[in-house]
Amino acid sequence: METNRIDITAQLFARQDKAYADFQSRLLPTVQRETVIGVRTPDLRKMAKQICKTPAAQEFLHCLQHSLEKDTHNKTIQKAVESFRITDEQKALLKTLRVR
Repeated sequence: METNRIDITAQLFARQDKAYADFQSRLLPTVQRETVIGVRTPDLRKMAKQICKTPAAQEFLHCLQHSLEKDTHNKTIQKAVESFRITDEQKALLKTLRVR
């Protein structure tokens, strides 16, 4: 899994927009600026569609549970559940990963 996580992290940083990260960090005063990557939503959606097609997707989402804020974590799962590219079985599994 570590390789997949590194690949995804590298993809995020490849799409990084530092000016957008500065903007986002101003909207999130309780989050340290160093933790905001600054990837625009359309780019995140494209990445999510690619990730949903891989076997590592479920494992990656499980890892996110420990590294994202609750709202971001749940929004990530919701977007994946809305995808037409994953099965109903995968959607049911994703729903169990939501943080309450």
